[in-house]
Amino acid sequence: MFLKKLGVVGVSLLILSGLAVGGGVWASQGVKPAVPEPMPATVSPPVASAPEPTPRDPESANLIALQAQKDKKDDKSRELSHDDGEMKGKRSIAGGGHAVKFEAPGEGWTLTAVRIHGARYGYPRAPRENFAVFLCDEKFHQIEEFLFPYSKFERGDSKWVTLEVKPTKLPKTFILGVDFDPTQTKGVYVSFDKEGSGRSTVGLPGQKHQPFRQGDWLIRARIEPAREKGAADGHP
Repeated sequence: MFLKKLGVVGVSLLILSGLAVGGGVWASQGVKPAVPEPMPATVSPPVASAPEPTPRDPESANLIALQAQKDKKDDKSRELSHDDGEMKGKRSIAGGGHAVKFEAPGEGWTLTAVRIHGARYGYPRAPRENFAVFLCDEKFHQIEEFLFPYSKFERGDSKWVTLEVKPTKLPKTFILGVDFDPTQTKGVYVSFDKEGSGRSTVGLPGQKHQPFRQGDWLIRARIEPAREKGAADGHP
């Protein structure tokens, strides 16, 4: 029994010594437990530099210069008005027209568009007829008449309506008005502002106009300066 116990103890010692030797071998070979590597830092992509501008050839530069001159000339167009832009009320004039007297900035100006603030009333469907925009001199002699369909104006809230017209040369003082020939079933209310300048009238071409004292009609004239001779001939 004593010898058997010595044998068991000896075997245990051999096992323990073997484990110790193995651990020493691992340590001597530099083997270490695996450690997770850190995530790489986020790197922003390189910013592309702006491309160098392509030099223009003389012909392209000339075309650009001509376009710039044209744009500069177009900026000289303007809109004439005597109203303050604020609608106070609206009226429909039976047997007459709404008109405003204007002064052109100089000679050679042309009328290119008329702007009117208003709304159609009557039947939902616009009547199949035209109303007239008239241009007169300071003595109410008609220079030109422009016809437009009633459908240009919508029923409901009043709003600005732009009416493009054939370019027409203007005298120094001119009168611009509109005749809707209203009835109980069709017509257009034209807006007016709070305070009149004395430039708004009621009447038609060839008639004696009466001053409109409640305010100024919201009727405006869009005009352009005279074209240079070269430009009118199609040359820069």
